[in-house]
Amino acid sequence: MTFVYVKQAFDAYKRNFTQVIAAMLIPMLVVLGLIVIAMAPLGFTVLNSIMKGTVDTSALVSLLLQSTTSLIFAGVFFVIAMIAGVALSVGITKVYADALRGKANYRAMFPVAREKWQSAVGASAVIMLVFIASVLVTGLIAAANALLGTVLLTVVIVYLIASFAYINVSIAVSNLKAVDAVKNSVNFTKQNFWPTIFLIAGFLIINTALDYVPVVGSLIDFFILGPVFSLSLIALYLGRISSRTKVKTRKKARKK
Repeated sequence: MTFVYVKQAFDAYKRNFTQVIAAMLIPMLVVLGLIVIAMAPLGFTVLNSIMKGTVDTSALVSLLLQSTTSLIFAGVFFVIAMIAGVALSVGITKVYADALRGKANYRAMFPVAREKWQSAVGASAVIMLVFIASVLVTGLIAAANALLGTVLLTVVIVYLIASFAYINVSIAVSNLKAVDAVKNSVNFTKQNFWPTIFLIAGFLIINTALDYVPVVGSLIDFFILGPVFSLSLIALYLGRISSRTKVKTRKKARKK
């Protein structure tokens, strides 16, 4: 049954290849551009110092720490880059959902990112806090028993990845706010636990196998495996949500 969603994903990927690839690459370029802007003043400071003969690493680090304006500038643009990346990831999800429904256009991710960026950032903050808390707790257990702590940490991370797998689609498609999107993702994973785990485990195994294939493996992983995996999870979400809606409609029709 799970393979059905993989097939839907691959068909959608083939139909909308250029749009999917554009939706993947453009956000990367945007974030990279913002990071370059952030690093530019610090880079010029280092380059200017080297040209003047300062090559000692500690002296360069000290000089950078004294460049308060450049550090603030870099910090601001790093934050903007992070927000842009998180917001555009929700926009990418909208493009993928459109691809599964028929035809996608990469430009659709920009209005979605602009409209949903607060929900996206809020959900990311919740995820970060949960992961940090989980690592701290399992870290304390690992201090007492290394093997138990390692096993527990692995299980917790896998469970959290599965539980949070549908946050972006909850925001982009179901129009939920940050906390509601997190709750919806967790509840959806509970109701569809095994299909979600099978998809994650299956793609993880393929990803690991591709690591042993020089160059070509990385390209396949980035340009095919990654988007098809994301499309598969979204296909599962859309499929189950659609089925749930149809059931509710039938029940209402019977009551009438």
